[in-house]
Amino acid sequence: MFLSTLFSSEEEEGGAENITSVEMELYKMSKRRKLESDGLETAAYQMAVFDSIPYTVQAKMLVDGLRSMDSIDTGASQLDDMLRMYREQDITAMQAMIGEDSGMGQYEDILLKKRNQNWIPVMSRMMADKPTLFAVGAGHLGGEYGVVALLRRAGYRVEVAKE
Repeated sequence: MFLSTLFSSEEEEGGAENITSVEMELYKMSKRRKLESDGLETAAYQMAVFDSIPYTVQAKMLVDGLRSMDSIDTGASQLDDMLRMYREQDITAMQAMIGEDSGMGQYEDILLKKRNQNWIPVMSRMMADKPTLFAVGAGHLGGEYGVVALLRRAGYRVEVAKE
């Protein structure tokens, strides 16, 4: 999984040193403003999640990803679709796209569902203490076991921010 991220970032201008995410940018901003930050799970737990996927499967996912990068039209089209869904706040479509991914779809329970379920009690404790901003990957938001649905089932009101 790590190598896949590394290789895909090298295809972009600037290479691996420019790997970033919304979550990382928010983390950097919070540090600059000296705001408290915390995680929903440990790095060790995240690594254990990936270790639970057989290495042969991870290797196949890596090779498939590298092959799809060779087809610039396919990769660009998928990225365009994902960015459109993100801008339109279509978390259902993003979830469906992840489920259709041949490599990740069969491990959705491990990579998303179980982790999302684990996060709700952690989020509840954090929110009980003070107003809190949570930054999670877009793939964690949608679906029956997405963070939005799980928070709503736990009794929270979740609203989508309008631009």
